[in-house]
Amino acid sequence: MAGEVPLLGICLGGQIVAHALGGSVSRRPRGPEVGAVPLRRLPAAGGDPVLGGVPEGAPAVQWPGDEVDRLPAGAVPLLTGDDCPYQAFRVGDAAWAVQFHPEVGAEAVALWAAADGERLRSAGVDPGTAMAAVREAELELRAVWGAVSEAWGAVVRARADARGV
Repeated sequence: MAGEVPLLGICLGGQIVAHALGGSVSRRPRGPEVGAVPLRRLPAAGGDPVLGGVPEGAPAVQWPGDEVDRLPAGAVPLLTGDDCPYQAFRVGDAAWAVQFHPEVGAEAVALWAAADGERLRSAGVDPGTAMAAVREAELELRAVWGAVSEAWGAVVRARADARGV
């Protein structure tokens, strides 16, 4: 953080960013959130160099059993959802954290559902429904999160160029 090296924490990585910087993480009281879940933009998202292009209602692949329940001091919330208030946030000018999996599509979710199915069913969640939702959203997932990947790459390149790396 002190060196402003770009950091993107994904799911558990985002939870680690929150915890390491003074926020907190807890077990989700409503059980796991899985599948393709729509996100809502918060006011600060508009000017964000990484997540500013995420459209209202964009789907994101979810699979957490834990969630960030308190942001670190100074964190800027960027995206929220109906069931998880802190879907994405930024701390300073170089650290981002997301609760979801922008890198994942239907193929990975099918593997997760097979491996995690019993736990999900015992929590009242149907892994087949989650898998179907991701499969149905696959094209939009690729478009939205592919663009975010490009934006993230531009931030990393700009920081490297500024440092002469």
